[in-house]
Amino acid sequence: MLELATHRSPGLKSLATLFEALHEKGIRYCHLKGNPQHLRVSLSGESDIDVLFDEKQKDTLETILATFGFKKFVAIKSKQLKDVVDFLTLDETSGKVIHLHSYFALTMGEPYLKGYQVSIASHLLGNRVFNEEFGTYCIPPAYELVLMYLTESLKLTRRHFIRIHVRNKIYVSEKEFNQDQWLRRNTTPAEIEEALKAIFDNYLRIDDIVTSGLSSRQLQKLAPSIKKAAARYRVYSPLLSLLLRWKREISARFRRNLSRIVPWPVLSLRFNPRGGIVVAFTGTYYYEKSTVTDLLQLTFGKKLDVYTVTFDGTSADTHSVANILPRAWQRNLKMRNVQTARKYGALVLCDRCSGIKRYSPNIVFHFIKASASIRNAADTINEYSDKHSKNKCRVVTIDANKPLSEVMFVLKKKIWEIL
Repeated sequence: MLELATHRSPGLKSLATLFEALHEKGIRYCHLKGNPQHLRVSLSGESDIDVLFDEKQKDTLETILATFGFKKFVAIKSKQLKDVVDFLTLDETSGKVIHLHSYFALTMGEPYLKGYQVSIASHLLGNRVFNEEFGTYCIPPAYELVLMYLTESLKLTRRHFIRIHVRNKIYVSEKEFNQDQWLRRNTTPAEIEEALKAIFDNYLRIDDIVTSGLSSRQLQKLAPSIKKAAARYRVYSPLLSLLLRWKREISARFRRNLSRIVPWPVLSLRFNPRGGIVVAFTGTYYYEKSTVTDLLQLTFGKKLDVYTVTFDGTSADTHSVANILPRAWQRNLKMRNVQTARKYGALVLCDRCSGIKRYSPNIVFHFIKASASIRNAADTINEYSDKHSKNKCRVVTIDANKPLSEVMFVLKKKIWEIL
């Protein structure tokens, strides 16, 4: 049976049709956050969409996602999570990059590691509830409440307990507090007890969750008991978990900070497993020099590693370290960095290019004035196509007099097609 929303709340049409297709194909899934406020934000593309899927249907799911423009991207090693896959797509209506955080197991735990897998995925999928307002399946509120306490408790490391001892305080955000209040209003003590029984062998030591709300004092009290009860869900031994978490945290922080200060590409988010692409911008700009690349960086840079380089001087470059080199050396260094970034799987934006034959872009956006002759534009396209036919370079002519919003729509769509 095809489930549809009776009075659908505002959201992206592309996501609505995707979930309808999942229903039609019999894909078992459930959102891991059932709060209408969270659903409204995520289904409008403002935040990640965390969804649990049936691992047995993984191949079928990937086929369906591909038909809706979703592409798989891979997080850097220090941020990869077990049985969690990142699928991204570009919503052509809003121009937003949609991030489907696909869980094929309930992976949770400490920051930078997530070293626990709670083996109740099939149970959750079998007890999911349908949200008529949004037309999607969601996790039952009682299970979401218990898993929220479990998640928050497993996040507490020795570092946090030292802070608790010194300051006698655990910070609970307003968002988490409001989530706790909503879940309690939409469930009963009996349902919470049933969820506790499904997750923990011995839940009696942590049944205070039924009567107590989310607070610093409550988390401090429950964390040791919850961690002990969840020990059977550990993926790694305690010692190995500690070492891996430190290693991954140091690596992730180091990469993030290094990417901000060095002129060469350093991956710190996600890369394209199909290979990186080089995007070149040439011709006459009607817009400010860096507006186009800045907006593309803003669109794609939140989810993907984007490396931007400018070839008509060094003043617009993000990194100032390379500016101490002679001009010819700077250009050669940039050429090598472009190739390195593509090899790593990054999205490379080359602004104000000349001599593009040297680095073989995957796509060239050639900006022209409306008054430029069609023949000159065609000659330019043919010249680029001949030079880069072996690399299957695409050339797109852009009317630089058009509104910036229209230009950005074309740029993002064309780039996403070849990612």
